[in-house]
Amino acid sequence: MKGSPAGFSLLEVLVAISIMALVIAGLASMGVTTIQADTHSRQQSAAAVLAQSKLDELHILRRTDADWAAGEHSEHVEGDGAEYLQEWEVQTK
Repeated sequence: MKGSPAGFSLLEVLVAISIMALVIAGLASMGVTTIQADTHSRQQSAAAVLAQSKLDELHILRRTDADWAAGEHSEHVEGDGAEYLQEWEVQTK
């Protein structure tokens, strides 16, 4: 280009904007993935805490309690702001 050496050409500006758009799109995608992974991790942690809590509860209960009856059992519980379905099975020897 034989014009003034100061400033940028239209092509240079378009290339720079395109590169910035790609970088911003990548960062946005990475942010969404991070949020999804965090949500999944929270749910897994809450499920593990609820399962451990139920095991502790079962250890305390007498063997004559209805939760110890042979068969499949389930109950809805709240944890970490969500509702979970706990299921367990009691087998006799």
